[in-house]
Amino acid sequence: MRILIIEEDVELGKALSEKLIEENYQADIAENLGDAKYYLDIRNYDLVLLS
Repeated sequence: MRILIIEEDVELGKALSEKLIEENYQADIAENLGDAKYYLDIRNYDLVLLS
């Protein structure tokens, strides 16, 4: 399962990503909506987490 994390707080985004990867998920982090749109344009996600 591929997850996109949208989080402005870089440290929180990294922590969420690391935990998800430990649980065998694929995770990308977008720091703002512009980055999120870029990721959504180039990849398919099963879940988008906006925190």
